[in-house]
Amino acid sequence: MNGLISRPFLDLSLQVQCIHGILIGLCREQMTNNSMHVTMTEERERMTRQ
Repeated sequence: MNGLISRPFLDLSLQVQCIHGILIGLCREQMTNNSMHVTMTEERERMTRQ
């Protein structure tokens, strides 16, 4: 009985971990894109100031 109950829960937790990992990856990608965008705009501002 216990084995039958724990099995789906195990699969579910693995799926959640997988989705969580994908989300973290997307967030990291978004953050690096944002930081790159920030540096680009800063460079542009510096150029226009000169």
